[in-house]
Amino acid sequence: MIGWRETSIKARREIFFKVTQGIKQRRSEIIGCITKETTSTVAMAEFETQLTLEILEELGSVISTALKSEIDGPAEPGRTTYITREPFGVVFGISPWNAPFALASRAVATPIVAGNTVVLKTSEMSPLSNTIIAQLFMEAGLPPGVLNVIHCSPENAPKVTETVIAHPAVRKVNFTGSTRVGSIIGSLCGKYIKPVTLELGGAAALIVLEDADLEHAVKSTLLGKFFHSGQICMSTNNILVHESVADEYISILSRETSQLQASHQPNSDKHIRGLFSPASAKRVNELVGDALFKGAELVLGDKDIAGKQNSGNLVQPVILDKVTQEMDISRNEIFGPALAITRIKTDEEAIAFVNRSGYGLSGAIHSRDIGRALRVARRIEASLVHINSFTIHDHATIPHGGMKDSGFGRFNGFEGVREFTQIKVISVTDVGPIPRLGL
Repeated sequence: MIGWRETSIKARREIFFKVTQGIKQRRSEIIGCITKETTSTVAMAEFETQLTLEILEELGSVISTALKSEIDGPAEPGRTTYITREPFGVVFGISPWNAPFALASRAVATPIVAGNTVVLKTSEMSPLSNTIIAQLFMEAGLPPGVLNVIHCSPENAPKVTETVIAHPAVRKVNFTGSTRVGSIIGSLCGKYIKPVTLELGGAAALIVLEDADLEHAVKSTLLGKFFHSGQICMSTNNILVHESVADEYISILSRETSQLQASHQPNSDKHIRGLFSPASAKRVNELVGDALFKGAELVLGDKDIAGKQNSGNLVQPVILDKVTQEMDISRNEIFGPALAITRIKTDEEAIAFVNRSGYGLSGAIHSRDIGRALRVARRIEASLVHINSFTIHDHATIPHGGMKDSGFGRFNGFEGVREFTQIKVISVTDVGPIPRLGL
């Protein structure tokens, strides 16, 4: 739709402002839809609703700066060069189920504010939660045709996805989800020569150095692991703790984790919900079982967890000690309430452990020596590293995305808007002599 790309920044801002007002007015409805359609707790649904508000407000505030054209200096006599940013055109966004409102909003709002039109394919598991944002944009006055929504059944998703990517009108793709599916999406984009932004899985490590505040580190671990039952791409996967403080850290962690319980009807902050499906629970149980078979020690949890194939979607919290990188649980995204602890002797050992992973999304380091923690953070191959905090952190003003198998490209704010524009150069030359060929 050519008209949308020519819409003024002021008009775009007004629409985004109306969308945020709509979210505030329909907050209870949105939270209710998320909790009914997915395994999100009310706390998780409130978190992603608030995050969506902040993302939209930030996108609306940075649009002028992000889309500002530049004029090149007098690099050549008699020539002025304008460096502009233009939308791609039609962007195809593919949204997941685990934060259905926030991630669908991000998938459509970022390209729209940059002047693109969007086709959103909802998750087969959470179509209603994904669709609410489209309704809000329509109610805010977004012109017809700017945002379009596709629903399809799981069995038809591969064919529908390739058909849309292959369409000549589609000029860019964004996908948030697993690394396995992201690889397929990336391959299709390569086949049809379409640029793509991929925000994929992670196996975030939290490093606890010997001078860390252990009580604080444990609090960060609990939030980073058990929020949303570990079903977040930035969830803490591996704990790398210095051997000199490992016993004390594990004692505190075990004490605090033992108070948590997985429940179908969580009614306090001591309860976590079940996983998305029985298949999700089975996968986590198998990862834990593999680790125990290969020599990991069970600190907390069911020692017969590998045999729990018919336990529905509930997985009680698990802590494993003495995990090695030969164990599947240390290399794969767990996506559930299990923690893998590895004891380390040096900073070098921790850095090597993290960088051997194929993933590169998020991580955390706990130390009272900030200079030391910064030196470690700079050497870790992850796009988000948090010192004395937890691995889950997404803020509207901070570029969000991954490295390596965790994807590429960025969402959020200034960098997010620029991600969905392409550079165009226009030069103006004074009328006069033209250099002869061969000079």
